[in-house]
Amino acid sequence: MRATLAVASVSSVAGHGHLTLPPSTRMGGSLSLGGSCTNGACFWFSNNVETTKETLPVEARSVTNGGSPDVFGTSPWRAPGRAPVYGSGCGVAGGGPLRYANGGNAPKGVAQGFDGKDMPEMEPSVWQLGSTVDVAWAIAANHGGGYYYRLCKKSEGISEECFQRTPLKFAGNTSFIVNPDSSTFEFPMTKVTQGTWPAGSEWARSPIPGCKICENALEHCGAPLAPVPSNESGGGNNDPWNTQVDCYGACCGSASSKAHGVCPAGTEFYPAVSGHSGFGKNVPDWSIMDKVVIPSDLEEGEYLLSWRWDCEESTQVWQNCADIRLTKDAPPPTPAPTPSPPGPPTPSKTCKPVENPTCKGPFTDAKSCIYGGCQKCHDDSTFSCDVCCAGCDLHTKNNISYCDVHQASPCHTHDAVIV
Repeated sequence: MRATLAVASVSSVAGHGHLTLPPSTRMGGSLSLGGSCTNGACFWFSNNVETTKETLPVEARSVTNGGSPDVFGTSPWRAPGRAPVYGSGCGVAGGGPLRYANGGNAPKGVAQGFDGKDMPEMEPSVWQLGSTVDVAWAIAANHGGGYYYRLCKKSEGISEECFQRTPLKFAGNTSFIVNPDSSTFEFPMTKVTQGTWPAGSEWARSPIPGCKICENALEHCGAPLAPVPSNESGGGNNDPWNTQVDCYGACCGSASSKAHGVCPAGTEFYPAVSGHSGFGKNVPDWSIMDKVVIPSDLEEGEYLLSWRWDCEESTQVWQNCADIRLTKDAPPPTPAPTPSPPGPPTPSKTCKPVENPTCKGPFTDAKSCIYGGCQKCHDDSTFSCDVCCAGCDLHTKNNISYCDVHQASPCHTHDAVIV
């Protein structure tokens, strides 16, 4: 598994991607929130899932610096749709039954591995058969790859296989950047139809290129190590496998693009949208919108829409679902969503459990400073720190004071994002 994480709420959780339109998504995404994952919308995925045979055309790759043998060669995007997933097509909480240091926590109040299809039903979006509708998703950490949309009628039993029976076609060859105020910017889509599963399904490569920092990730970071669950010996944030995960991410821009959200030098492919590149540690407030066609020959009734993102920089598949009602009649017009920017988030953990009065180290990277570099906490109810140990610096973001390492090396990613 090869993904670098953005650390949310100062804990080892991932902020990667999620559905934002339709707004009735069961996981909580919306256009107004963009890539923000403060509500856990991006914690529904399958972690450490791989393919066995590449079917993707070389020109559709989003990551090209894997070396030989290619360290990204088994990533889901190398055979779109063929990587196995946990759950029933809506993602599972925290990435699977076991938690890994590189993956995400389950959303607050949800058990690790909980199947997303079993989240409470929401008021459905009403779509007319044969119509063209808008759908969108947002990136919080850019793992490359590509995505598609599909439907499953609830009465048929929700499953990945059911979703695969009804892949949706894109309307045209353009996508859009859509902002919280509903303003859009159109750009050309890289559509992929060869080597995809199910056969004939249309996918789109993620239009946001990562950075090309290392020419050869194999030489720079080594051959992929086996992932270790967090509940096993050697499965923590500083074990060799997770350090290598950070290194692969740094080769794709997780460190170099963090401060400003764009690549300072070269990108993996020509950016389809001017000014939009990088690993995405600066969580964007925009979404990637597409128009998809609802087949006219489907039955009326209650459906689930599933969005699936097969990554290439990591062995992860991200999924979300939304409730849909298909009808023969045109639905009543709905007003445009009113943007409502979220207030300052509150960290879900407190400082005291990681307070280190004797400053027992060493402090060699961002994680060791965040999780053990605070010599004196501010209080018992927040994550804020007053005094950091030698080797760590005190930083403040979103009204949270925390300890971070002095400098970041290419393979020890300076990747803490307080959200």
